[in-house]
Amino acid sequence: MNATTLFIFSGLPAVGKSTLAKSVVKNSGAVYLRIDTLEQGLKDLCRISVVEGEGYRLAYRMASDNLKLNNNVVVDCCNPIELTRKEWEDVAVKTDCRFVNIEVVCSDKAEHKQRAEIKTIKALTVL
Repeated sequence: MNATTLFIFSGLPAVGKSTLAKSVVKNSGAVYLRIDTLEQGLKDLCRISVVEGEGYRLAYRMASDNLKLNNNVVVDCCNPIELTRKEWEDVAVKTDCRFVNIEVVCSDKAEHKQRAEIKTIKALTVL
């Protein structure tokens, strides 16, 4: 097994995944893949109103390409179901690299609710 690592940041929206994932990227020089960005891109560019697994499937391929080039990869995603967690593990196994699952949780329920509300307001103002 090579030393290349796939870091998988998972958790509910507004728990701080992106902040933590970006910190790892800045300190390690890893490639950053954000599922929300890929899904929004598919919606905008392909005029798809509902994106289901397409963003994840695209990210698996992008992660694989980078891991094969010995680039560490940081993935920022909700990763809500067993299937996606298994598929990320499969990406690591197929590219002969290590993987680290990092589930981010905001232990302060009031703080998490406030963050989620602010995020929703920001998203609505962009529309």
